[in-house]
Amino acid sequence: MISDPSEWRIPRHQLYVLSDGTFAIQQEEDESLQDLLTGVSRAYTPKVLHHPASDFELAQLKLSGVVREYDQSAALLYRVPINNHDGSGHSPYKHQQGQLIDLQLLIASQTDASALRGKISVIACNDEHERRAIMSVLNALDMAVTSVSTAQDALNLLEEEPVDLLVMDVRLEDMHGWAMIGKLREIDHTIGTRVIVLAEKEVDEQVFALTVAKVDAYLPKPLSLPLLRQHVWSLLKENAADKPSDRPS
Repeated sequence: MISDPSEWRIPRHQLYVLSDGTFAIQQEEDESLQDLLTGVSRAYTPKVLHHPASDFELAQLKLSGVVREYDQSAALLYRVPINNHDGSGHSPYKHQQGQLIDLQLLIASQTDASALRGKISVIACNDEHERRAIMSVLNALDMAVTSVSTAQDALNLLEEEPVDLLVMDVRLEDMHGWAMIGKLREIDHTIGTRVIVLAEKEVDEQVFALTVAKVDAYLPKPLSLPLLRQHVWSLLKENAADKPSDRPS
C-alpha cells in the first residue's frame, strides 16, 4: 500500500497509455492529457485511443525511475513533469524516431489485426513478464509466436525456418544483442526478417542500432505496448499478402 500523501500521488484511473505510445496523465478538471515523461500537454479527443496503464507498464516506469511505487489504486511518482504546452494545445503524432504519423494509420494499427494473421514471430527477452507482455501484443495481432530467454535459442529457431519478425532485448544473458544480430545476418533466409530491438534509452546505442546494426526499429524502455504494436503493424502489414495464412479465418 502507498502511505505517502505527497502531491505526486496519482490515482490509477488517471494514468493512461495512448495509441501513439505516450504514457500520460489525464487531468480531471479539463480532461487534457499530459505526457508523463516530457510534460507536453495536448487536448483530449475521443479519437486518441488509450487504455489504463497496466501493472506491467507501471513496472516498466518504476524500473525507469519515473514511478517510485504503485498499488491497485494509485502510483507515486518521483516527480510531476512540468506542464509544457506546445502552443497548439496538443503534441503532434510521431513515431519514436520522430517521423510524423497519419491519425488513420495510428488508429488502424491499434484496431486491425487481419493484415498480420499467420505471420511468424520470435521473442528473445530475459524477463518473463516482458516476454508475456510482448506475446500478448503479438497474439492480439493473430501472429504465431515463440518466446525464448536466450540469444542462442532464438538463433536456433531462426535457423530452422523463415521468420517474419524478431523482437529482442539488446542485453541477453548469453550474448549481447549486437553479437546476436551479427550471427543473424549470417543466416541466409533471415534477409526478410524484421527486427525490433528493446533497450535502455542511450543515444549512442540507438544511433548504432539504426545505422550500423540496421535494425528496423529501436524502442527504448519504458516499453509502451501500443507503440510496440504500432511498429509491428507498420513493419509487417505491407507484406501481408506475401505468405498465405495457415490459420482458419
